[in-house]
Amino acid sequence: FISPHINTWLMLVIATVASIPVAIAYAGLGSAMPRAGGDYLFDSRSIAPFVGFAVPFGWAALMWTIFFPLTAVVFISYGLQPILNSLGQSWNASALTSIATWTGTNFGKLVVTLVLSGLAWGLTVGGVGIYRKIQRWVFVPAIFITFFTFVIVLLVTSNSSFVQHFNSFPANKATGIT
Repeated sequence: FISPHINTWLMLVIATVASIPVAIAYAGLGSAMPRAGGDYLFDSRSIAPFVGFAVPFGWAALMWTIFFPLTAVVFISYGLQPILNSLGQSWNASALTSIATWTGTNFGKLVVTLVLSGLAWGLTVGGVGIYRKIQRWVFVPAIFITFFTFVIVLLVTSNSSFVQHFNSFPANKATGIT
């Protein structure tokens, strides 16, 4: 939706060709040093131990400062706001519509971003054991909830209503999708 006239297949071919040397390099490094550790192990053994620490640490800092806020904005714009707006209009609940509007404000985005970042931090600090437990009890129900939400939305929403709401959605106005 950002670049509506791009050639998707050409983009995928170029990205695939560009990623092949990276995959070959990682396969070679993994074969030469078959231990757990990934980038830390490869960098510390082949270059220097401080590089083995600095590169993954810098990547993690970059991910925490860029990836999570961007993920939160996408989650708000394409997940939380449409769901709350749809439920608020379907159930005639103005509170849900108000919350959806609030999450679109700068302060609302900040709060949601901080909450999501806090949850991600907690999972990171808690380790794989906690993630596995949460995934077991949340992931499977989330798949079913998502599936049934799609089914309900498709059954309840008329075509004209969907088009009207889609065209009035703020992200569509900003990107020029009609």
